[in-house]
Amino acid sequence: MTKAVIWDFDGTLGKRSGRWSDTLLEILDTESPGHGITASSLMPGLSRGFPWHNPELPHPELADPDAWWDHLLGVLRGALASVGVSGSLADRVLARTRSEYTCLDRWSLFPDAIPALDRSRRAGWRQAILSNHCPELPDIIRGLGISHYFEVILSSAAIGLEKPNSQAFTCVINDLGHPETAWMIGDDPEADITGAANCGIPGVLVRASAPGLDCAPDLLAAVDLIEQREAARVGGIDEEMVRYYSARADQYDDWYLRRGRYSHGASNDGAWRADLEAAATWLDGRPFGGRIAEIAAGTGWWSPALARKGELTLYDAAAEPLAIAATRLVEAGLRAQIQVRNAWAEPDRMVDGVFTGFWLSHIDRARLEDFLDLVARWLAPGGLFAFIDSRQDPESGAVDHRPPEADVQVRKLDNGTSFCVRKVFYEPADLAAALARAGFTDVEVATTDRFFVLGSARRRGAV
Repeated sequence: MTKAVIWDFDGTLGKRSGRWSDTLLEILDTESPGHGITASSLMPGLSRGFPWHNPELPHPELADPDAWWDHLLGVLRGALASVGVSGSLADRVLARTRSEYTCLDRWSLFPDAIPALDRSRRAGWRQAILSNHCPELPDIIRGLGISHYFEVILSSAAIGLEKPNSQAFTCVINDLGHPETAWMIGDDPEADITGAANCGIPGVLVRASAPGLDCAPDLLAAVDLIEQREAARVGGIDEEMVRYYSARADQYDDWYLRRGRYSHGASNDGAWRADLEAAATWLDGRPFGGRIAEIAAGTGWWSPALARKGELTLYDAAAEPLAIAATRLVEAGLRAQIQVRNAWAEPDRMVDGVFTGFWLSHIDRARLEDFLDLVARWLAPGGLFAFIDSRQDPESGAVDHRPPEADVQVRKLDNGTSFCVRKVFYEPADLAAALARAGFTDVEVATTDRFFVLGSARRRGAV
């Protein structure tokens, strides 16, 4: 799934020490000391005429930087005239206004800007700026050292459109290539948040509050709120899956061992055992070593094989299957770290290998590449990712389970309790393509005769 955060700049990521009235007064202080003009006396003349004062009106004729400044300087000349500044003094003030206003020394970032941009990028969000601003905005962003965070930087002066005009949001969405999910972060409830909402883009208001809007006190809190909202949007069935595997923990190995409801007769069960042995042999041949993270480890069926290869840590969102995994390791005379942790949690360290068993098939198709990006963030350069997962076969699951519909399957426990879980049968070619798009190299995806898909790849970088 492609996802993007659209940031406002002025008042959100950064600010200028002094606004338009301050810029004029500072120049007047040097051109005409003791002038006696105040910011409040200038304000009436600065309350109209700026392009963003009429956002409903596109202004493509001002998209050229010089044309934009010619228009703005006309507005500022009127404001100066309203307080008695005209003639050669007004000319001198206006001649310096463009360079003074855009002087990089006057612009700074809020302290939370870079941490928030880092966090958003690590979480896989593409990033853009859409700001009602002067033509020099991209130069200011570069000068502040944050341009590398953004795929798109749009100033209203450059596109001839002001927020909250819906066409301005259309421009940034087009330039981002129409991400499947987009959010707006800004400090203006009308221009940023309501304007985005009118285009179907949810937003978070920062450094302010307004009734009925998602609000955050700072940028890090805004990024966290977006992650929470996205998790809630797609996470209802994920929460049910955790409950399912918690309740099923003591029955889970019946699936591997073809016991009870998972037995499909001698022939099918024999084929299953042959495929399971083939998968184990394949895993044993993977060159894991060093620090290994097993994500969504469940009852740890594959954990002993991994623990023999390196320093293993098991993660799962449910504690009950991990308790069985711990017993399995102890009985094998092996050790590993065990932690209750959601598979979607950001990495807390870097490892040399990541393994998932029957987890990719629980990931929504729209989020598969998000998870592969997460795996890449776990791995050191050259690190190995390997997985074993399900192929679609009517004799794979319980005899009383129907095939998934729209990638959702109803699962039952031995006592008849039902749960809905996501089950996606990815084709090997689709998994290989997704790994390649996520930047992995040495991609290999194969299958056993009937039941399993086996894959491995490396994070780009030196081995």
